[in-house]
Amino acid sequence: VRSCADVSRLQLEEASNAPSEERTLAVLFCDIREFTPFVDKNLAYDVVHILNRFFMAVGDAILVNNGIIYQYVGDQIVGLFGVGGDAPEKSCLDALRCGLGTLATLKDLNAELSADFGLTLDIGVGAHCGPLIVGMMGHPSQRQFTAVGDAMNVASRIESANKGTLFLDEIGE
Repeated sequence: VRSCADVSRLQLEEASNAPSEERTLAVLFCDIREFTPFVDKNLAYDVVHILNRFFMAVGDAILVNNGIIYQYVGDQIVGLFGVGGDAPEKSCLDALRCGLGTLATLKDLNAELSADFGLTLDIGVGAHCGPLIVGMMGHPSQRQFTAVGDAMNVASRIESANKGTLFLDEIGE
């Protein structure tokens, strides 16, 4: 029996062994709102502890919904859906379920954080589906799996504009 993390690793290995190619994937961005003031007022150890709890909660939602954790950028996590070759419609539904799961999980996480630290997190979630070039890119000695394309930019802009709800934008083929 394989865990969600094992499946995600297999999806990433499959994608990273192939030459760069265009694929239609769903992208989900999730970011903590107003995190900089929290960082300014707290010890780095506490900040890392809370980030790790947040990344675990959202990461689980990504993995359970057939996605891969693509990257962490500060207090942001990015998931990709469809890397294993799923149809774009399924990838969109997986990203949508992940976003809804993230919002539900946030309630539980906020209850814990409120009890432990006297704080709650607000997040923005945005998703978009569209063509991306995926594959190994970068310096020849340190290449890494990368996804590039306007769909990434659109998903990021949706997340930035989002104020506590989920918005999924899908483009047609």
